[in-house]
Amino acid sequence: MKLVMDETKLKAKYAKKQKIARKLLKSEIAKDCEKFVPMQSGYLKNAISQSLQSDDEYLIYNTPYARFLYYGKVMVGKVTHKAWAKRGETKIKTDKNLTFGKVHPLACAHWFERGKSLYKDNWLKIARKVYKDG
Repeated sequence: MKLVMDETKLKAKYAKKQKIARKLLKSEIAKDCEKFVPMQSGYLKNAISQSLQSDDEYLIYNTPYARFLYYGKVMVGKVTHKAWAKRGETKIKTDKNLTFGKVHPLACAHWFERGKSLYKDNWLKIARKVYKDG
């Protein structure tokens, strides 16, 4: 018995499945993690919409302050040592933790990891279903 495999066709099939799985997973991950994203005006949680439309593998909260909220540390300008750094000034983390609970009680730093700890099995199930289906 001889097995003949069309590698080009197989690669195309799995590239398509990867694209579908990525889009579904990004949407599900964003939805599941949203409850942990710090929110005052909603701008941060909505700043992910452009990333959800892209084909890349990343979810990016596209705001100037997303990074310091994600890491949960007060950040200050490298030169000025002030929270409101000069335009273009690089910021560095301090040891001081941010507090989130007053406005949004479930909000936390590292919201992806929090969501992953609760929803990872469901995310894997979604990806497996895409690859398993036809």
